[in-house]
Amino acid sequence: MMLCDEPTASLDIKSVGIVMNELKQLAKQGKAVAVVTHDTRLTPFADRIIYVIDGGISDKPIEEEIAQK
Repeated sequence: MMLCDEPTASLDIKSVGIVMNELKQLAKQGKAVAVVTHDTRLTPFADRIIYVIDGGISDKPIEEEIAQK
């Protein structure tokens, strides 16, 4: 299991791709990989995204969550 807190902080886009492709390979090999980040550049690498909004969780970005209220 890999738990990653902001693994791409301060990285250029090329380095982001390298790190995320390595994590994606681990996931394909059956490893559990969880990434916590504010970096929206990681969205294309995700199999699932969970947003934390006001202490709760949602599968919708904050803009969609607010629009529903």
